[in-house]
Amino acid sequence: MDNILTCSICGFKNDKSILSHVRRQHHMSASQYKNEFNMPLRKCWAQDNSVFFKNLGKANAARMLNQPSRAKLHNKWSRKFDKCVICGSTEKKHASHGVCTRCDSRAKMKQRTLSSNLNIMNNGVEGDDYIICQICKNPYKILTHCGHLREHGITLEQYKKMFPSAQIYCKKSRSNQSIGISNGRKSLMLKRGYLNPQSQRNFKRAEMVKKHSNKEFATVSKIEDVVSQWFKKNNYGVYWNNDYNFIASSSKFVIRQYIFLDKYCVDFACPEKKIIIEVLGDWWHGWEFICGNKKFTEQYPVVKKNIKLDEIRFKAILDAQWMLIKIWEHDIQNDNFINILKQYF
Repeated sequence: MDNILTCSICGFKNDKSILSHVRRQHHMSASQYKNEFNMPLRKCWAQDNSVFFKNLGKANAARMLNQPSRAKLHNKWSRKFDKCVICGSTEKKHASHGVCTRCDSRAKMKQRTLSSNLNIMNNGVEGDDYIICQICKNPYKILTHCGHLREHGITLEQYKKMFPSAQIYCKKSRSNQSIGISNGRKSLMLKRGYLNPQSQRNFKRAEMVKKHSNKEFATVSKIEDVVSQWFKKNNYGVYWNNDYNFIASSSKFVIRQYIFLDKYCVDFACPEKKIIIEVLGDWWHGWEFICGNKKFTEQYPVVKKNIKLDEIRFKAILDAQWMLIKIWEHDIQNDNFINILKQYF
């Protein structure tokens, strides 16, 4: 047998050992290679001579005899390399083959991420579970300038200019990100005491109604001001709920921000005629849903909440034997509210 060792898989040749080659290139252990091919991986195994190990140890000792120790290498990063061959830094320790520990861990993490993304690609749907990088055609969950795009040396803005229609997030990662942000905000608000139990919410609601009646925190919209100006032009006294002299000062009057049943605050009320006027914004109170142009599920969460609260409040008004007049925003824009009010005032 000659002195050259040959790999039985790819034909790689070496005069001393092919053990590291088999481990790195073919990901096989020595026992697996032996069981499959029944061939030696080291020259000493082929010669079966224990003297070889002694000679090898002596040769290594002679080779390292004149080499400086690592403690004496003040200006050198390692014996063979002055700096990392990837990042060019000497801050991190030397891992292997001229690579620092940071770059070595990044390379391993990249390999693990790519292998897991390939599994997702085989079992998932593009766009929902993963996206494809338009440069390297590899699957990823998300593309950022400090993540995968750093390998291509471009920023996220440059990538968007190069590929305007390409996705940056998959739907799953986007939803997980929004859920994480929502949970983080909730935990922060809970620490600050903003998420109160239902008893405290009811107390704050009653306190807010009281502030409305005292004009301390009255949320008055412009469309409500238009209705108020019409009443004033028609010789009606317009008073706030805390003005207790409006009965003696005027025979015809309406009350703004009237507290009804001690728990609802309505826009306008005429107690003499038992009439309540609600001025409703088209978007905020879901006119598109009321008129049938859109479904309830198509409305925003705030609009859905307002629609449900309006149903409860309007039902309470009608059950109390009061008349309810609804004036929408589009009625004020086309001056149709004048014809509505003239029927009752």
